[in-house]
Amino acid sequence: MTIKSVPIAAACAALLTATPSLAGTITAGGSQTAGVAGRNASLSGQPVTLPAGCTIVSASGLNQGFWMQGTTRLLFDTMDSARGRAVPAGTYYVYPNLKPGTGTASVSVIFNCP
Repeated sequence: MTIKSVPIAAACAALLTATPSLAGTITAGGSQTAGVAGRNASLSGQPVTLPAGCTIVSASGLNQGFWMQGTTRLLFDTMDSARGRAVPAGTYYVYPNLKPGTGTASVSVIFNCP
């Protein structure tokens, strides 16, 4: 019998990046690493599909705002500016903006959906 191990961090990240939750909430997340553009810079996240009428309840992370790329593009300079924002139905990726002088960032966004 062989047992395959999965790195816990990778498994947790996969669950947190686009997990539908209870009570009409959906959580999405992503990360960014600065690196060198075209060589080792990276954006990471799982697509999240939102039904019509979703609203951003909260956004958190050690970053300078974030953006959502997909059906439409939404930009937020701060986490607070995203709260209460209605988001059109569609499929999105969520990515953090890097703070000046940092090499990595992550973001988690919670949506309230009907």
